[in-house]
Amino acid sequence: MNTLANDAASAKKKWSLYHSNSVRSRRWWVLALFAVWTLYVGVSSLSTRLLTSVDGTVVSSSTTQGVRPVTYYTVQSSDGRQQSLIAGPTDGSLPRQMPVGTIIQKKKFELSYSRNGKRIHDFPVAFHILWFTVSAVSACIAFVWWKSGNER
Repeated sequence: MNTLANDAASAKKKWSLYHSNSVRSRRWWVLALFAVWTLYVGVSSLSTRLLTSVDGTVVSSSTTQGVRPVTYYTVQSSDGRQQSLIAGPTDGSLPRQMPVGTIIQKKKFELSYSRNGKRIHDFPVAFHILWFTVSAVSACIAFVWWKSGNER
């Protein structure tokens, strides 16, 4: 009977979150890598959208085939200059189904854009806030696990 109580107590210690001998406290780096990865994915998508700048009319488009298709646009500005625009399969890029003749205006450091004079707000801000929250919470938990593992 005493061995059952000892086994139960040792099993409880084994799964303790802050116990220094816990498997979780020694695996903080896995959660830290997850936090870094989620932060990278979120920042790359957000920065792609924020840094895109285009103003003109779509004069040609070409879409690749495959699981994650990409559309290559040629946009001509009002002064005759041509600009290339790449629309990929992520939130950060502009839509991949704009027909030739579409007037597109996207200013740098703005999430929204104008398409044929109509303002489009299609960037999923709430999702990205949630994504950054998951990244921050994961980083905090990894830090706590790392700290609890170093207090031996």
